[in-house]
Amino acid sequence: LREAMRGLQKYLDRMVEAVGEFDVGGGDDPGIWVYVRDRDSGATWSAGCEPTRTDSADARVTFQAHQAEYHRRDHDIALDMTVAVSHADDIEIRRISIVNESDRPRTLDFTSFAEVVLAPPAEAARHPAFSRLFVHSDILPGIDGLIFTRRARDLEDRPPVLLHRVLADDEGFVSTSVETDRAAFYGRHGGASDAAAMHMDELGGRCGWTLDPVMAIRAQL
Repeated sequence: LREAMRGLQKYLDRMVEAVGEFDVGGGDDPGIWVYVRDRDSGATWSAGCEPTRTDSADARVTFQAHQAEYHRRDHDIALDMTVAVSHADDIEIRRISIVNESDRPRTLDFTSFAEVVLAPPAEAARHPAFSRLFVHSDILPGIDGLIFTRRARDLEDRPPVLLHRVLADDEGFVSTSVETDRAAFYGRHGGASDAAAMHMDELGGRCGWTLDPVMAIRAQL
């Protein structure tokens, strides 16, 4: 995981999500993003520098042996995100805390986004578009989550299963919508820095077999 929130997430010999090269500083390379949107003003930014690349009045990143901490202050909202991997389970946790520093009530959308691969890195790089055709998604409404599976190549192949969830116990926090189609999330002329989904109140809700699978969940606070 790097300062701009680009990084690599693998499970055994499988790449879990698509990621950009570590030394690439711009463009719309893939990553694991968290978008923030003010519903009243329409202002959009992200929990880290990427992917919106918006200037922040106060941005800091701290790396420790067991976690990475991202702090930003945008539009009178102070945001802290801690990223850590459990020692006991195959889980990555991104914990977000926010403080409204303005003198008025705010309604914010939080939208996660990552491109799902679930394949060995060499295979994904050799035929990326073909490789992603074998990823299937389902909505888990009871736990506000998405589950992704990959069709096995043979009887001995045991692809991992990916579960993506949003959890919170704060009053007023509700998971509102999901999307698993990259083309629908980005839009015809959009990209990671200006996705069409960030100009909509709800995500499209598509799931199943898509040409380019992604995991995106939107929650409102």
